[in-house]
Amino acid sequence: MSFNPDDLLSTEDGMRFFSVVHMLQRSALISMGLLDNPSTDERMLDLPSAKEAIEVLRVLERKTRGNLDDKETRLLRGTISELQMQFVQAPSRFKEKSEEEEAIADLKNTFQDPSSGPVDVIIDDSEE
Repeated sequence: MSFNPDDLLSTEDGMRFFSVVHMLQRSALISMGLLDNPSTDERMLDLPSAKEAIEVLRVLERKTRGNLDDKETRLLRGTISELQMQFVQAPSRFKEKSEEEEAIADLKNTFQDPSSGPVDVIIDDSEE
């Protein structure tokens, strides 16, 4: 049986449950640097906050066990699983992204001010 999100959103309680899970998911993704922080429009890495958001979802799963329907259970477990995988990869991915953004900024600066760009010596007059 495939998961259809429309089934979950067909009731008011289902929509609210989805909103709670989605809110915590976004918080974790922002803290892992996967989404821009809406307050600053920048990406940040705050692993303790990301871990806390994931832990709150895990508590929600434990405390609601047996009270959720199949769709809600799959949504919650799937979200937790995906966030845990992203959490493990977050530090290296954030470092790569930061290095990439720094290289792009250097390249832009080189085009705006060529004298500040990298220089390759083709002929060294001092060696003659």
